[in-house]
Amino acid sequence: MGRRSLRGVLITVLIVAACRRSIGDDRLIIATPAAPETLVPPMVTSDAGAALVNLLFDRLAYLGPAGETVADHGFTPGLAARWHWASDSAAVTFELDPRARWHDGQPVTPGDVVYAWHVLRDSATMAPRVADLNALVDSVSTGPGASAVTVWFKSRRPDRFYWVTETLIPLPEHVFSSVRGIAWSSDTLVRMPIGSGPYQIEEVQPARRYVLRAVPGHYRAPAQIRHIIVQVFSDPQSAYQAVTTGTADFIESATRAQLQELEPTATVRALELPAFDYTFAVFNTQRPLLRDAALRRALVQATNRDVVRRSVFDTLAFTLQAPVVRAQFTYDSTLHPLEVDTATAAATLDALGWRRGPDGVRQRGGQRLAVEFVVPSSSKSRIAAAMIIQQQWRELGIAATITSLEFQTAIQRLMKRDYDVFFSGWQTGPAPAAIRTTWGPDGLVPGGHNLAGYAAPAVRAALDSADRSTDRARVRALYARVYQQIVDDALALWLFEPRPRALIQRRVTTPPTLRSVGWALTVPAWTLRHR
Repeated sequence: MGRRSLRGVLITVLIVAACRRSIGDDRLIIATPAAPETLVPPMVTSDAGAALVNLLFDRLAYLGPAGETVADHGFTPGLAARWHWASDSAAVTFELDPRARWHDGQPVTPGDVVYAWHVLRDSATMAPRVADLNALVDSVSTGPGASAVTVWFKSRRPDRFYWVTETLIPLPEHVFSSVRGIAWSSDTLVRMPIGSGPYQIEEVQPARRYVLRAVPGHYRAPAQIRHIIVQVFSDPQSAYQAVTTGTADFIESATRAQLQELEPTATVRALELPAFDYTFAVFNTQRPLLRDAALRRALVQATNRDVVRRSVFDTLAFTLQAPVVRAQFTYDSTLHPLEVDTATAAATLDALGWRRGPDGVRQRGGQRLAVEFVVPSSSKSRIAAAMIIQQQWRELGIAATITSLEFQTAIQRLMKRDYDVFFSGWQTGPAPAAIRTTWGPDGLVPGGHNLAGYAAPAVRAALDSADRSTDRARVRALYARVYQQIVDDALALWLFEPRPRALIQRRVTTPPTLRSVGWALTVPAWTLRHR
């Protein structure tokens, strides 16, 4: 080994050793391969940004452990110590906790909530989630009373309380009042914001390192870990290695290969996190071939989705049963998916007149039973799934070609409805009403997100009824009816929902189960063992 190479190795060893010595018992080091794009709530779009915001800023109230978004069932106090509804339920009034303070010691006021509403609504701010709130909220005003703020609704949807508390996160007007428009992504005040959460910013090296300090005597509950360091690494593998070598304590996600590398006696353990993503292959029901529901059902029954899931993810995903994930409170384990049944699929195709031709592909009236799979080239898992399904269908005489396209090109095909079967995915959330735009009537407008082009009166009626009810059992039953109808109509191949695993040092103790939204919300309750 040359002198220069030896010198490089020695420097690396010294850096690793120094990092290990720097992890005291009062510091948690979080490794991330992506820098947060902002540290203020209105502008957050990334997981890294959301994690930091969840530590720096408190919400008015918090979604309960069950993740129910009907009315205010199960919600727990945050900046609001209590709340009450108007007699006609057209408004909700939050009474702020008099102990709540910004990190500079100033009290959190009703005016700060109103100010946050104006920031969200300011077109120059371009807040990404304002549409969610605009659909539900008419206005926000102070009072009645010195510590009260009232949110006035223009919709009676049962998830309106959730969207208000999730999106309308108070901001300190006395700090941010000078920030306008594009400055929300560049102003010094934004890079080191003053919040109301259990942690406050101590040091920022943009896109490299963020040091947070627990707020002494925080009004809700002081955080158990005194310091948090969020360290940005150049790539996911480097962040992973930092955790496995002991120079960091936590990384939000690990790959299947990385998890297989872990030794049973390692100082690192895997921690399953709730997830709201799911992957599917949607049928374009506007294409003449795929308008036939019986044919679509046969295609679903020709697909062994369990084999697809195991081949692509092994145990790091569930086989998706319907357009709902397990983390949503409307998930129903009694749903009846169309299971693989190649004999029934073949019999159906025969009955529909699709008979095998000389090349083994089924034909009817001179038309081959052939479809195109359109898959974004950026998704290895979807490409792998498409290849497996292609082979499964071939055995039943169904020809499928795979067209792998650059992401933007694939999306253009998707939005033009220029596909037979598109391998796609949705990121949903605790509130189930988003299905109105993905598989329901609200997504049928030009440029809408109802990719199948599907309209069923029974689905519309059930969704409309769910939007008028605050009875949790009834809402669950109505959504179960929606999911089952969509499954029965065979709009898609429901493929998989991930089971993401975080990696965490064993010296870190977490609650038995993490919140359904935002693992960082539980960090104040984490503790560290002495080494």
